Amino acid sequence: MPEEGDRRHTDSGVSTREYLLRILDERDRTHQARINAQTEALQLAKTELERRLEGLNQLRNEVLSDRALLVRQDTYDAGLSSRDVRIRAVEDKVANHDNSIAQIQVINSDIEAIQKTLVQLEKTTASQEAVAAFKRLVYGFAFLAFISFGVALFNLITKSGG
Repeated sequence: MPEEGDRRHTDSGVSTREYLLRILDERDRTHQARINAQTEALQLAKTELERRLEGLNQLRNEVLSDRALLVRQDTYDAGLSSRDVRIRAVEDKVANHDNSIAQIQVINSDIEAIQKTLVQLEKTTASQEAVAAFKRLVYGFAFLAFISFGVALFNLITKSGG
């Protein structure tokens, strides 16, 4: 009597053992193909991940180099405050200079009025010597006014730091 493992299938002529071995071989090939496909997919995913990480590392390096170009907020605020103080000082000097210009214009109008008076005096019959003495007096006054204004302006500029 033949053993069960050696028995042949009546319809295909293959023993049960050979049949099972063929099925196991087929399943092994299928599993090996799946493992190979998964290994390949894993390798592709690894390569893609490495590419992305390289891009992120490059971006991080760019951010770090850009960060060196940025100004901290407290440093910016301090510079801004310092600039505002300097601007106010310049505006004050400009206002003082405008004030000085107004004073010079007043002095100039006074001198012009005196010159008109001198012209009128020269036209009168008064002695030329009196007119010359008056001119010297007026010019001396104008000279003293300019000197005192210059000293005041010098003091103003040196006191304001400029």
